[in-house]
Amino acid sequence: MKYLLSLCLFFACCTLISCDQKMVHDGSFNNTSLGTAVGTLKDDNNSCLPAAVKGTFSTGTVNSDAYLEISVNVASPGSYLITTNTVNGVFFYAKGVFYQKGIQKVQLTGKGDFQAGGTFPFTYTFNDMSCTLDVPVAGTPANPGNGNGGDGDIVSGSWSVTIAGVKYSGTKFQLTKSTAPNTYTFSFFTDDLAYMGGFLLPAPGGKPAAGTYRTTDNVYTIFSWMKMSSMDNTIGAGVSSGLVEIRITAVNGNKVEGTYSGTAVNMNGDDVKVADGKFKMN
Repeated sequence: MKYLLSLCLFFACCTLISCDQKMVHDGSFNNTSLGTAVGTLKDDNNSCLPAAVKGTFSTGTVNSDAYLEISVNVASPGSYLITTNTVNGVFFYAKGVFYQKGIQKVQLTGKGDFQAGGTFPFTYTFNDMSCTLDVPVAGTPANPGNGNGGDGDIVSGSWSVTIAGVKYSGTKFQLTKSTAPNTYTFSFFTDDLAYMGGFLLPAPGGKPAAGTYRTTDNVYTIFSWMKMSSMDNTIGAGVSSGLVEIRITAVNGNKVEGTYSGTAVNMNGDDVKVADGKFKMN
């Protein structure tokens, strides 16, 4: 199982979010008996509560020392998930537990790579309520007509898969050139950021290409699935563990569509069925 652990760790290091990811505010992924938090982002005048950009953002990978600080007026304590839309290759989020009522400060952590400099409006949402914060990014402004979906960009779409009889789905993707030569990592995330999966695949000519890829083909074809908070429920398939077949059916620039299915292996060496995998990047 050392090989499985190694390939999963390698894959995680190549992707947007790593296995040792930390949650902001309360520093915990633990479940709570409090239920889901209830509150508001606005004051009695229907104006958004104070929010600010802390630190400096520049083009490229998000600075881990910078974040968005927002305010939430908590009416009923409990677990929460606060996310933004994806703008300029980046989204922000926070996940944790409110233990007290009243005004609480929350740090939203950025994930992704800023593609261009400028000032960009990010809309954050909690309890079906939204506010917007302008985020300045130092660097060269984008040329008119530049699109999303570049290397390292977070893009939207739809994906679904059934792992060990449980169906998962989401709308966030990332396509990134890998450190291994002529390969790329294709990552997908549940919308609550609880799970992630993806592939390491060959990239002839340095770009994704339509075709059928099997994890038994070579060491540069890998499937991985894991729980974000720990190595629990981690499964993988590589050249000597499991067999997952990935079919890339359409490629339009860096936007990829396809299917996948097969058998992966968990940390105990048991087979785990991977069924009805589908993905389409918008």
